[in-house]
Amino acid sequence: MTTTELAFVIGDVLQTEPSPGYWGCAVVLGAASASAGFYPRFIVGITPLVFQHRFEWPEINQSGLTILQFERSIRIGPGEYATRSEHCIGIYTARSKGGIRVLGNVDANAICALPLTFDVGDGTGNAFPLYGPMRKTIGGEAVIAWRRIHDAANLSHEISASRKQFEMTKGLTK
Repeated sequence: MTTTELAFVIGDVLQTEPSPGYWGCAVVLGAASASAGFYPRFIVGITPLVFQHRFEWPEINQSGLTILQFERSIRIGPGEYATRSEHCIGIYTARSKGGIRVLGNVDANAICALPLTFDVGDGTGNAFPLYGPMRKTIGGEAVIAWRRIHDAANLSHEISASRKQFEMTKGLTK
């Protein structure tokens, strides 16, 4: 497979549907053709853009496209949680577009100046999480970040209930 046969090209702006009633935006930051044992791979950055309607290219402020800096919640012990800050960048595979809408194309270097590699890791040291197949449902982190601003009370209640259920189900409460 050659680069011209890739499902996406560097700079493609993708419309995502991370959660019912929410649409997001992602940008292809890197691309690699299929090779022995690997499907075509893409480094994708999730933007903080979230809409409550299916949006079109003109609605995006292209000069404001950035990669979401996300505060991920991490369980550090029974009933104990902390956060770590991370860029919402991951590695995905795709043999086809899989229903994902490509809205346009931008200069990916202007959006993300980080050195990018296809090394798999936790997002530190230029090695990014391998998320598997590209799906239109990527970008849930952007919805959470949006809800932290626009729906904080409901989100906080949902997170508390989810944590409580997890701790009780696993028998891990203090």
